[in-house]
Amino acid sequence: TSTDDANAVFNALGDRAASITHVVYGWTLDRPAVAATEVDLETHFFGPLALGQALARQDVDHAMHVMFLVQGVAQIAGETAIDAAAACVLGPALVMPREVHNVTTQIVDIGPASPGWQDDARSSLIAAELDHRPDAAIVALRRHTRWTPTLAHRPLPRDAHTPLRDQGVYLITGGMGGLGLEVASHLARAHRANLVLVGRTPLPPR
Repeated sequence: TSTDDANAVFNALGDRAASITHVVYGWTLDRPAVAATEVDLETHFFGPLALGQALARQDVDHAMHVMFLVQGVAQIAGETAIDAAAACVLGPALVMPREVHNVTTQIVDIGPASPGWQDDARSSLIAAELDHRPDAAIVALRRHTRWTPTLAHRPLPRDAHTPLRDQGVYLITGGMGGLGLEVASHLARAHRANLVLVGRTPLPPR
């Protein structure tokens, strides 16, 4: 799916595109048994990216919610490892609301098919997810349970070992950017580090 393809969809809708409030991106679910890397990147990265670019060109003037249906992005206890290819959707999907005005996004991991769990039941959960205001950017649906990520505070023990050495030499790429300078300042204060800052940004004033 290219940006031209996505633009063509909105162009074909004409004036009706202005009334769209929800978009469900489901191409990520249509994967062959053995998916090639190019196919996975097309559906999980370049497709969502193209959709975001097309929405930016539409200059959306009303609230629009985009839901990405995926499998293998969330790992619930006891499940197999996260699908790295499917996780490529995280980049364009989570950045889209920051780049496109009036657009919100949500990634919904519907999980692998399981015995006794019918598609219509899973469809009902997806419909219910669309029906209320999203409270999490990532949601995992597993049978009748809805999982959302949370952040928990975990303080480091006082005697935690750090690999940073006092007066060590540290190379920071992008060192003149905002984050690079923050890291450099910390190393200078806390470890009296010798710093090598490499980047394209000019040095700030003294």
